[in-house]
Amino acid sequence: MQLSTHPDEDQTGLAEQQIDDKVFMVNPVGDSGRIWVLHQAAARYLRKDMAATLRRSVKELEAIENDDFLKAVEEHAVTVEKNFVKMFSSDATSEYDELRTRFLGSPAPLPTFDFEIN
Repeated sequence: MQLSTHPDEDQTGLAEQQIDDKVFMVNPVGDSGRIWVLHQAAARYLRKDMAATLRRSVKELEAIENDDFLKAVEEHAVTVEKNFVKMFSSDATSEYDELRTRFLGSPAPLPTFDFEIN
């Protein structure tokens, strides 16, 4: 399972960790710019809760093993998040230049980084 949405990160050494109920404050608006923050732990927790509710509510999903269902949901979510980040950060292709110009006013990719605080 991929745990990071950063498009170019080597994830071979990463492992799933227990979610701690802690908050790390990032001020997204400053004098010279803005920071977009994707809080993956919160999104992962919400997806697990939604998947459990779906399994309880939809009879056709009862036959699917819970771990298999959660794994499929997580894999799809990681793909969506990775593609979202790639649209704004990837400079390997000009495929997203028009989209960045439309929403950001410039075709230049945004600098991105991925981190986890333990």
